[in-house]
Amino acid sequence: AELPDAAELGIEIDRRFYEAVGEGDGDRVGRAFKRSLQKIKSKFVSETAYKKSLMNRIFVEEVQSAESYKSLRKWVRELGLRGEVEECRPTVHELYLAQDADGILDIREVARLRKECRKIALRTRRPSRNVFPEDGFPEFGQQVGRLLGYPDCCIKRYTFDRTSVVLTAEERASQQITDNLEKINCFTYFTRDFIPCFPDCEDAAAQGKAIYEAINAVAPELGEAYIAQLEANRERVLQFPEMIKAHVRELKERSSKR
Repeated sequence: AELPDAAELGIEIDRRFYEAVGEGDGDRVGRAFKRSLQKIKSKFVSETAYKKSLMNRIFVEEVQSAESYKSLRKWVRELGLRGEVEECRPTVHELYLAQDADGILDIREVARLRKECRKIALRTRRPSRNVFPEDGFPEFGQQVGRLLGYPDCCIKRYTFDRTSVVLTAEERASQQITDNLEKINCFTYFTRDFIPCFPDCEDAAAQGKAIYEAINAVAPELGEAYIAQLEANRERVLQFPEMIKAHVRELKERSSKR
């Protein structure tokens, strides 16, 4: 999702997948043959497992061959960082960057915990709203938050929101901005998609200021660009609820067309 050509990659992945399962725009005979082939394969593995494997294979082929992804991995090497890719879903792979082997071990521990949470969710038949069921486990959110270096107060509030039946973390954070315009500290939103406990959280703002000072020391123009990004981060949090609703509508529309 973070690659600049993500939308184009997504369209091509969808096209190849639906064509492979006989639901594409090809000729009727070709579609019928592919559906028959899929039925034969489904005798050996479940239809869900087959489609999951197919989608994952297409995803990996398309993304790993994309120039944007190859460029990203090149810069990871150039900067002397270590990269760790974890499969979250068949078409959601997360690329983590770490400075050393200890960081990689921490990342792998988070991946292990995620798998364990999903196993528990499957056994206890938790609501299907949890496409990412690990979000409902406070220990997972806490471990990820610590891995990313988020303030403890923000981690605690976020994990509480994830199990709340009143407001989601995104709804709460958006409402806080609307209700506390005079208390907003732009440094609080120090990185994209970060949700602070409050718009004027001192610990989060301190991180934002430290990042700004480090960047500004390298090049003032980059410091100015970072300030502009802080404002964009805040605006994104404000728009989170509407963005989520729009995404849900899009998924429903795409589902109804199939």
